[in-house]
Amino acid sequence: MKEQSTGRSFISLSFASILVKIMSLLYVPIIIRILGDEGYGIYLASYDIFSLIYVITNSGMQIAIAKQVAEFVAINESQNILKAFQIGNRILFIIGFVGSIVLFLIAKPISSLIGSERAYLGILFLSPTIFFTSILAGYRGLFQGISNMTPIALSQVLEQICNIFISIFCASMLVNNSLELGAAGGTVGTTVGAIIAIIFLCMTMRKQRILYNLNISVPYLNCELERRESDSTKDIIFTFFKYGIPVILTSGIQYVGAVIDLALVKNRLMFAGFDYSTGDILYGLLGKYKTLIYVPLAIIAALSAAVIPSLVKSVVLKDRNNLFKKIRFALKTSLSISIPSCVGLALLSRPIYLILFSAEYSSGYTLMLYGSSLVVFMSIVQIQTTILQGLNKFYSVFTSLFIGVLLKLLSNYFLVGIPSININGAIIGSIVGFLVPMIINGILIKKYIGFKGMGLINSIKPFISSIVMGIFIIIFYKFNSFLFMNNNSIIIKYLTFGLVVIFGCIVYFVFIVVLRYFNKEDLEFIPSSIIRIIPKKIMSKFFN
Repeated sequence: MKEQSTGRSFISLSFASILVKIMSLLYVPIIIRILGDEGYGIYLASYDIFSLIYVITNSGMQIAIAKQVAEFVAINESQNILKAFQIGNRILFIIGFVGSIVLFLIAKPISSLIGSERAYLGILFLSPTIFFTSILAGYRGLFQGISNMTPIALSQVLEQICNIFISIFCASMLVNNSLELGAAGGTVGTTVGAIIAIIFLCMTMRKQRILYNLNISVPYLNCELERRESDSTKDIIFTFFKYGIPVILTSGIQYVGAVIDLALVKNRLMFAGFDYSTGDILYGLLGKYKTLIYVPLAIIAALSAAVIPSLVKSVVLKDRNNLFKKIRFALKTSLSISIPSCVGLALLSRPIYLILFSAEYSSGYTLMLYGSSLVVFMSIVQIQTTILQGLNKFYSVFTSLFIGVLLKLLSNYFLVGIPSININGAIIGSIVGFLVPMIINGILIKKYIGFKGMGLINSIKPFISSIVMGIFIIIFYKFNSFLFMNNNSIIIKYLTFGLVVIFGCIVYFVFIVVLRYFNKEDLEFIPSSIIRIIPKKIMSKFFN
């Protein structure tokens, strides 16, 4: 069986990520209706604490397993792939078990420490999830390392479906007892979803006989693997921690910053004259903004995950030419997604909030109006992080993001405490917190490998196409609003909004092709099944 190409892997993960985020967007207004803005603020606070422990226990090891496996694949060491997976799983079992116990024990004191005592039950309910997501990270790391992204994509969708239905059911059942218990009930689906995803990946591995066939060839690779002397357990464990610890530090510093930011933002809102309940509501508005911002970023995350094994292979084989091609393609793809997303989210911020959260809960759309540019900075930083990790420059990533987190916290401290700015200060702080690391990372990549494509030149054509798209979106939306101004049907609203988005995407796609943003070299990373769909006249005219 053949290795999935970077393009095919990206498409598989992107489709799954978009579907998962769409489900999340549909889920959020439902959970807000059940819990209200105040309850949703409690719900988000519990997830902020959970996310910190999750990142510490999960993120580093998944990337470490994927990178280690990808390296063994690149140099044809088949026996070490299985060994790395087994050792990684044992480590994750221990880490996940300890992490669950720790989160259970610190739930009460940490909820008090961050000024969100009512999030205690939610944190408690989420503690078993750490164990199951750790096991899940091991399986996903193996599939990612051998560039078989389809099972990962399917597991993400299955996990989210279970999460949504079970969380809504539990929240609606428990909210009548108390708001805190209802918010905690909204977290139950996370645990169940992770368990279902583990079962699915185990079944997939058994069905495809991935582990059993390693002594012959690795599925999804287009090369026969040679038997070489197996690396010692000690060497593999050392490599895991060599790769995993800096990734944990990098991800951890962002989530530590988020937890500190949670307490900081709420305390500064109190300082600005808002009461405790209003603070929860304002934090809930910030949560809505983050939910929407992460929709396009999910596609960038998929791109990063798909690119890692390919980058590692080029680095291991010292193939500088292919390395530059892959970096250029990843960056161009990132900008071609993030820039139009930024424009679209800003222009349609109010209708998006009205449709998703209803008029009663649509307050806060101005956060999206002024803060949509964060999508561009975060997407570039995410791709830069992937590049630097592929180059084994883990601590450079940590340093730049650490500086960004510090600047974000300082900005939030001063700006959120100003009554006229209040929660809007958190948006400014986030932009600063990613803009600075973006600049630092660009300098570092140029220094390490001499790649100079991180400049503004790659953003000009997507920016022009996005402006044109924005003009057409405004005209089309105004026309539809006038056409259906006397019709308040929710179906008509969804249909109208959907048509506007589709129309905007078509306009953007046409202009990005006409401006010849992607060239023939970029087509190497796009699946042949998609290329065959493109008419030959368009191929010859715009992709030469």
